[in-house]
Amino acid sequence: TDTAGNAGSSATTANFTIDTTAPTLSNVSIASDNATPTLVRHGQDVILTFSASESIQTPVVTFQSGGDAIADGIINYVNVSGNTWTATYDVRFADTEGLVSYSISFADIAGNPGIPVTTGSGSVTLDKTSPSIAAIGTGAFSWGAVLNATEDNSDGTVSVTTTGVEDGQLVTITLNGATYTNTVTSNATTVTISAAGLQALTDGATYTMTANVSDATGNAAATRTSASFTVDVTAPVITITGDNPATVELGATYTDAGATADGGETVTSTGTVNTSVLGSYTITYSATDAAGNTATATRTVNVVDT
Repeated sequence: TDTAGNAGSSATTANFTIDTTAPTLSNVSIASDNATPTLVRHGQDVILTFSASESIQTPVVTFQSGGDAIADGIINYVNVSGNTWTATYDVRFADTEGLVSYSISFADIAGNPGIPVTTGSGSVTLDKTSPSIAAIGTGAFSWGAVLNATEDNSDGTVSVTTTGVEDGQLVTITLNGATYTNTVTSNATTVTISAAGLQALTDGATYTMTANVSDATGNAAATRTSASFTVDVTAPVITITGDNPATVELGATYTDAGATADGGETVTSTGTVNTSVLGSYTITYSATDAAGNTATATRTVNVVDT
């Protein structure tokens, strides 16, 4: 009613809610999609997950890698369910190595800002450094520069030294199309090459091996090609000089005619002939080539009384 006594029409106001409570975040965690979620390399994702105490507007997350701003400024925000969100970015090779940090800015629907959050569970470290494999010389092969007929009868080994490889990572040796593996301990491993694999190599041929390994992040070392080795499983051929079997009269002097090897190797002999006693005797000849292959041959000597 105004001062003149005129009554005005009634008015109804709308209901409204006063909200001055700032939202909070919980269950904040960071991980990567790497097989080891605490590590990440370029081309993989870093995922930050968090839950709000109430409905919030799309948050804003600032990521840093190794203390520097990330190269990819595009953050993918997803309200996965209820008040739970994820913020994901794709790691670029230009990003700085080191720990990934973050700051989450957020506000509720009424516009009340929460206190930015910079900590939570989990951690992610960007690792761009590839490991390496040291040179593999013939001294790393249990058989050395030449594989002989004795050595390929049992398993062989290859020693490998690495840099920047965590314990438990697999080193793979490839020889003649077959692969052999062993785990790294303190940046070293010894890989076993099966006897069957060695025996499958071609006599007279020369071979190299390749070694490969990756670190726990998945960074691969450059393939290392070993020094070459030769397969020599052919033993010398011994030729016995003179008669075989040979005959000597009882009581006579026996002089052995000896033997020769086709490669000029030294031939040694063992065995004696007692010409005072009738019977058969054996002289054994041996020769070993430079590869370590040994050949033997025998002569029978008969002591007779005619």
